[in-house]
Amino acid sequence: MEFLKKITEFVFGKQIIVEHSFFGKMIDAGDYYECRRMFRPTGTMVEIGLSKTAIEGDKKQVEFFHWLEDNFDLVIEKITPTLLTKLNTWIPNFRIYDFKKEFILEYLRIPSCEQTVFEWEISFYANNEIQHSCHFTMEGLSVKNLHIDG
Repeated sequence: MEFLKKITEFVFGKQIIVEHSFFGKMIDAGDYYECRRMFRPTGTMVEIGLSKTAIEGDKKQVEFFHWLEDNFDLVIEKITPTLLTKLNTWIPNFRIYDFKKEFILEYLRIPSCEQTVFEWEISFYANNEIQHSCHFTMEGLSVKNLHIDG
């Protein structure tokens, strides 16, 4: 295992790991950090991409994460119509019976949160007959873009 680690470090460079008081261990990925954290509404770990910020922005990212946890049902309510419209172009009359059971939260991209309204991202895996990842680019609670990838 040590040999594989040395080869990986030689090819890709040594990973820089930063410890954060809220987000835990974060891997430096250039202009953002990658980490994982328990997401309270789903009770599962979620992959997170955090834009690098100054200390104040860092606090706002934590606040935004809490806001997402507290407003997860509202986020689902806002994205569902766009998702259904897109899915119905492929599968006429497709219905979502229980979003939280049929779509598994995979990823959150949290920007610096320094503006009042900002763009952020959320991705789900469709654990139903769709079997695709659904990636939303959001601005506030509005869907700016939806990309479905299988």
